[in-house]
Amino acid sequence: MGYAFGEGDDAAERLGLLHQVFEPTSRRFLEGAAPREPDLAVDLGCGPGHTTRLLAETVAAHHTVGIDASEDFIGRARQQRVPGVEFRVADLLVEDPPVADVVYARYLLAHLPEPEEQAARWRSRLRAGGRLLLEENGTIEATDPVLARYEELVSTMIAEDGGDLYVGRRLADLAPRDGGSVRRDHLQPPIGQVARLFGRNLRTWGPRAVGSGLADVDTVDRLARDLQDMEGREDIGPARWELVQVVLPPA
Repeated sequence: MGYAFGEGDDAAERLGLLHQVFEPTSRRFLEGAAPREPDLAVDLGCGPGHTTRLLAETVAAHHTVGIDASEDFIGRARQQRVPGVEFRVADLLVEDPPVADVVYARYLLAHLPEPEEQAARWRSRLRAGGRLLLEENGTIEATDPVLARYEELVSTMIAEDGGDLYVGRRLADLAPRDGGSVRRDHLQPPIGQVARLFGRNLRTWGPRAVGSGLADVDTVDRLARDLQDMEGREDIGPARWELVQVVLPPA
């Protein structure tokens, strides 16, 4: 299994775009659900550090750690120094995160096999009174045919790697059984912003889709051109996210 969205310049750029789109909803979630001023907050799958810095800012932890398997992303994250924030390289499929008061992950479980088991393992690393905070897709409604073609292809690509683009629906079922809670947030960014984000995504995983036989070169190239043509648009929609935000107590 690999990370479908890759690493490098294009992957780092698309994570920056992703953060621009989802930062307001993530900020509201963290401000409303995380314990304040914890001793240690941990950001799992931190990429180049956008979510880690947001976590540190919103919960005001004494110490915040971002963890990612990519040495490239961690190297980028370390370039912007923030007091009380550090970054570590670790494979979360084989290594446990440190014991912490807050453990946060946005758009990580979608890429991992057996997400329910992963969440249970992370909960076991919480201190008394701690919280595991998860954000994942519940649904993506894309009525435009170009965006719908992209969504269909990317969901298949993630499934081929053992993940689930809409894992938020499974987590929503998990939370009530384990004493947790579920929130839902919705956003509908401008279509040009969505097209730019999807286009950068396609650059990173398009060659893998071709190599694995999920799409041919002409299909990927045509989709890339169609997304690029949409980038200048400022009208709203037609793509609407439902974000599932899950809060879980210690196991």
